[in-house]
Amino acid sequence: MAYKNNNSALIDLMAGRGDMNYATPVPMIQNAKNLKILALSTEKRSSHFPDIPSVAELGYPQLKTSYWTALLAPKGTPAKIINDVAAAAMKTVKTKAFQQVLIDNGQIEKAGGPQVLDAQLKADRQHWGNVINENKIVIN
Repeated sequence: MAYKNNNSALIDLMAGRGDMNYATPVPMIQNAKNLKILALSTEKRSSHFPDIPSVAELGYPQLKTSYWTALLAPKGTPAKIINDVAAAAMKTVKTKAFQQVLIDNGQIEKAGGPQVLDAQLKADRQHWGNVINENKIVIN
């Protein structure tokens, strides 16, 4: 079942109205006395959560997923504006304060501007396109 946020999913999971959930790790770790964290949906074990294996490490690399946040602009936005915004965002991401926010939320920085986002979108489109096609998933 799709949830609007981690908290709603966590409530149902802890109440026994679900068997498992994909969520960011911090809320799960905060409730670890009530839950068992099986793995992180990453390629490698996280240095932030060294006791939690990755799905790839457990032999299920196909379960690797990613969560990302991006700044997007309308098509046709001048390259100078995109580059200026990207440079300002990169400067912010590299600050100690922002890095601490990422750590506190169990997130990994992968900043890099428009080219990095384009590569991520292409990889996600390929991966999820394959999942959709192989499983014959359709939207009615």
